[in-house]
Amino acid sequence: MELNQITVDNRLLADLYQQVLVTDQQGYRWLGGRGKPILVVVRQTAAPFLTDEDLPFLTRLLNACKLTLEEVAVFNTATYPDTRPDEVLSFFLPRIVLCFGVTPNDWGLPVDFPRYQLQALKECTFMHAPALAQLAGDTEERKQCWGSLKRLFNL
Repeated sequence: MELNQITVDNRLLADLYQQVLVTDQQGYRWLGGRGKPILVVVRQTAAPFLTDEDLPFLTRLLNACKLTLEEVAVFNTATYPDTRPDEVLSFFLPRIVLCFGVTPNDWGLPVDFPRYQLQALKECTFMHAPALAQLAGDTEERKQCWGSLKRLFNL
């Protein structure tokens, strides 16, 4: 077996990089390195951050945007159901917020806007899309999402 053909499952990957990828500060836990002011918001009741199926899809999506997990923070709203968006935004200080499976109304934002629309709010640019699992399985939804991400990241 060649070095490039070795596969590592997501649980082993998370265990190997737990100190780097999973961080806990001031009561918040997130996945990623926070290298850039980009916050990825998800609602995953079945996993602390992302399911084993969603992590590789998000990684590919980030790579297409010329980003890595080291550059973003993935925050799971299901872990903090009573936390208001203002508190999360004040803590992470993002310039870009990508919501997957979390609508503006679901999260308690003061405005509602359509999927994939880039929306300026609270000194950030927001975009929301379906849950990662739904996005992965729907070609039309992926095309619409990719169109917005290309505009957002100037790709």
